[in-house]
Amino acid sequence: MAKHITVSLIILLGTLALIACSSAEDSRLVTSAANGDIALVESSLENVSNINVTANDGWTALSVSSREGNIDVVKYLLDHGADINAQESGGNSPLFWAAFGGHVEIVRLLIGRGADTTRKCPKERARNRLNKRQIKQYS
Repeated sequence: MAKHITVSLIILLGTLALIACSSAEDSRLVTSAANGDIALVESSLENVSNINVTANDGWTALSVSSREGNIDVVKYLLDHGADINAQESGGNSPLFWAAFGGHVEIVRLLIGRGADTTRKCPKERARNRLNKRQIKQYS
C-alpha cells in the first residue's frame, strides 16, 4: 500500500511540475502525454503550433511519455513528427528516460525509429537501469 501511494505521489508531482508551460494548450499536451491520455494528446495537438513544445524545464510530450512508459502516446507522437532526440534541460533524451524507467518496449521503439544511441548520458543514474550494452541488445 505504501509503495503504491509513493509511486502515485511521484507521478502526481512530476505531472504538476509539467504544468508550467508557455500556454494552456502546451501545458495540456505535455500533461496529457504524462498521464497517457491519448485522446487528450490528439485533441491538444489540434491547438498547438509545434508538437515539440516544452514545459519550463524543457520536457516535451515525447520525453515525458517515454519516462512514464506510455507507449501508445510515444507511437502517436513519433507518427506525428515529434523530435526523437529532443533533450530536456538536463540534457537527457526520450531514449534515456525510457531506459531509466525500464520501459524496454519504448527503448526498442525509439531505437527502431532512429534515436541516437551514441550520445553520452550526462546523468550517471542511467547506469542503474539500462547501460549502453543493454540498450544495444534491444536494437
